[in-house]
Amino acid sequence: MSQIQKLSYHPDAIDWQIVDALKDFGRRTNTELASELGINETTVRKRIARLLREGLMNVVAVPNPLKMGYTVVALIGVTAAANQIEQVERAVLKIPSVRYAAMTTGSFDFMLEAWFVSSDDLRLFLVEELGKIPGVVRSETFHVLKLIKHLSDWGLPDQVSSQRPAGRTRTATTPEGQERSTSAARARAGGSNPQARVARRGSSPNGRG
Repeated sequence: MSQIQKLSYHPDAIDWQIVDALKDFGRRTNTELASELGINETTVRKRIARLLREGLMNVVAVPNPLKMGYTVVALIGVTAAANQIEQVERAVLKIPSVRYAAMTTGSFDFMLEAWFVSSDDLRLFLVEELGKIPGVVRSETFHVLKLIKHLSDWGLPDQVSSQRPAGRTRTATTPEGQERSTSAARARAGGSNPQARVARRGSSPNGRG
């Protein structure tokens, strides 16, 4: 069974500041990050490489499932036979519509979160997929009527938030906010200087150095 992994590397304040900056706009170059955080580009490149290698972050596009048509959200509690818990776990992992699965204490052995395009897709999932997994004794479905809060990012630890570089505040994550943040970073990196722009053309997106 999957286990919650212990960290082999403990990020410091600089690491968290890099993560925080990339949360605003993940396509910033290492040069832009270095200018904004007041450290050199080599340090940024090595820190990002280690954060990626240690699995502490990923720089990816996060789609909005609601705008992509996945408007039916369900939470499902699952009870498994005592001698088939691991088999149920492995089966659940293979179902694409299940976006979150956890073994829990309480009334159920597992709690699942699944997203669907229609209520009929939810019905098919319950009958044709979940209902046919050997070892599933009982399930209870909670149809989400209103999604009150759903975050795809994580806030910084409190002790790190207070160590942000002077003058830096968290920017909005809307496209307009991302553009403003990127433009400001470019200006600080010498964006108004033609020679600086030429020197920066060789900079590659994060993760490549």
